Amino acid sequence: ARSPKPEARSPKPEARSPKPEARSPKPEARSPKPAEASVSDQNRKIVARYLDELHNKGNYGIGDELVGTDYAQTNPHIKAQGMPGSKQSVQRLRDGFTDYRLVVEHQVAEDDKVVSWGYFEGTHNGTYRGVQPTGKPVKFSAMFIHRLVEGRIAESWNGSDRLHLLQQLGAVSLPD
Repeated sequence: ARSPKPEARSPKPEARSPKPEARSPKPEARSPKPAEASVSDQNRKIVARYLDELHNKGNYGIGDELVGTDYAQTNPHIKAQGMPGSKQSVQRLRDGFTDYRLVVEHQVAEDDKVVSWGYFEGTHNGTYRGVQPTGKPVKFSAMFIHRLVEGRIAESWNGSDRLHLLQQLGAVSLPD
């Protein structure tokens, strides 16, 4: 016996999907241009490395790699300019304070500038600016602004709370 021939079915009409609407991303959903973000991030990383190498590791040669030849700095505590002044300032701190270190707590980069804020800490076991060793632990705030040109530090503005440092050492006191 022959099985009956299946009925011919007419093809189902294809379900048409609606045309996708052309949507532009919401302005707040757009990400920054990759080139802009990467330059700021690259500058932030350069400054973070510079501060760590110079202050925490005592690598004074880092300036040859990361600092421009016309480097200028503004810091009321440093008399010598350029990298010689930076090296002199860091060496003075490293000589006066064992276990000296810089802790960067906040860092913001935008375009060619990087702002870093944190604190210095260490134990006063060496002479610092004429103050004989006290053995006291110290901690005082510091702020840096670095401007970079073509991946090298071209200029910096630095400041730290030296008054607070000297108060901790007992070298100065404020009236009540």
